[in-house]
Amino acid sequence: MTTPDDIDPPAPSLASQTARGVIWMVLFKLAVRSLSLVSTLILVRLLSPEDFGLVAMAMVFIAILDTLSSFSFDVVLIANQDAGREEYDTAWTFNIIFKTASMLVLLALAYPAALYYDEPRVTVLMAVLAVGQFASGFINIGTVNFRKRMEFDKEFRYMFLSKVAGFLVTVPLAFILRNYWALIIGQIVNQFAQVALSFGMDAYRPRFRLSAWRGLFNFSKWLIYCNICGAVRQRATELIIGRASGPRGLGFFNISLELSNTPTTELIAPINRAVFPAYARISNDLATLRTGYLKVISIISLIALPAALGIAATAPLIVPVALGEKWLPTIPLFVVLSFTGAVASLQTNIQSVYFALGRPKVLALIQTMNMLAVIAAVIPATRAAGIEGAALAFFGATVLLSPITFAILLNDLKLSVRAFLGELWRPVFGSILMYAVTAYLTDWLIASNHGLATLASLVLAIAAGAVIYTLTILILWALSRRPEGAESYILAILTNRWAQFRASRRPNPSP
Repeated sequence: MTTPDDIDPPAPSLASQTARGVIWMVLFKLAVRSLSLVSTLILVRLLSPEDFGLVAMAMVFIAILDTLSSFSFDVVLIANQDAGREEYDTAWTFNIIFKTASMLVLLALAYPAALYYDEPRVTVLMAVLAVGQFASGFINIGTVNFRKRMEFDKEFRYMFLSKVAGFLVTVPLAFILRNYWALIIGQIVNQFAQVALSFGMDAYRPRFRLSAWRGLFNFSKWLIYCNICGAVRQRATELIIGRASGPRGLGFFNISLELSNTPTTELIAPINRAVFPAYARISNDLATLRTGYLKVISIISLIALPAALGIAATAPLIVPVALGEKWLPTIPLFVVLSFTGAVASLQTNIQSVYFALGRPKVLALIQTMNMLAVIAAVIPATRAAGIEGAALAFFGATVLLSPITFAILLNDLKLSVRAFLGELWRPVFGSILMYAVTAYLTDWLIASNHGLATLASLVLAIAAGAVIYTLTILILWALSRRPEGAESYILAILTNRWAQFRASRRPNPSP
């Protein structure tokens, strides 16, 4: 007779696996962002904008070469459900080769880079950072399986522990050294920690092999091109600002961009990272992929838009509270770059869709347009208005290209404009209303003699914005007859969790 113990439990559905993956990746980003926020709040008070600018000058070249030496083999291995040891070992071997070449190029560029910036300290910084670049090539390729098998709890631990290692080194060194070397050494420690953890957390042991190179490069050549376009789009701005405004101006811009784009980088990126393996599994069913994309974009818009516009509305309070008085010139940058992040966040999931479809050429076209538009806008804008002009150019180029980008995507997914906008209009309207009220309240709190401290004012403004946005979304959703969307998904999750909590509190029945 078959007993319950003989029956295997049902395998978790793809939807439930994806949901758990999203939760783990969001938890990771929240944990890392909390760690990063604590680190940033400490470092901006111990170090100067010039320190951050010096590191950014060196990191421009690091980022460009890192892009050139990264063929996104992890994406190829995840997209190819049949990839085996031959493909994994070949990817690992090429990573080592490319990172070694990157180290040598960095050493060769160190002195010319210092001449370009007219900043001699850049030479030594780039030479030291080259060591970490070399070490990162040895990261165990087996960690790709954390995502491929959708074991996101392992992915969480792996990435978070490496960040903790860097934090535990950077902050104490900042207290001791009080200069940019704390940032540099922390970066190196983080890279070595990734290598050590990758072998400690996964049993796979790669071997040197190049036999599967043709299959890997057939797909990844387009990925590297997309990476290059993205890197050039970002780093060209830094090169222009670094030369025109020096370390101080570049430090202002980079910190503003990093913190103001938190909704995209820290809240939305983990969602995209988690859903890509799911997209890869359903890529042969366009109708299912289309439905999945609509679910994801509805959640992204519901979270990212109010977060980005909330930062823009409260920037005059966030900057003095979080960064201090010496960073007050960044307030206009925060506002403009937050709006840029809001628009850009809606486009972040496009990359996962085209990777899953195996059509990186289309993504390459989109990335090329974005790269050329930003560079064409940033060069004259920076010359005319400095870092404020660069921020406005970033925003203008992003807004102007968005309709073209979405038109291409909707056509390829056979998705109607009405269905697409049906997922966006409530978060857009709610975010704009929240921004208008919160910005007015922020200005009033600053201008009036209300007796509240700056931190208390910030908390009040954030709370007011959250209440206004939540009520607006719920009212609009109810007036729309409660359509299926992000609101219904989130309410279902909360209802389920509450039911589980109540069940866990009930006393066990007597035997």
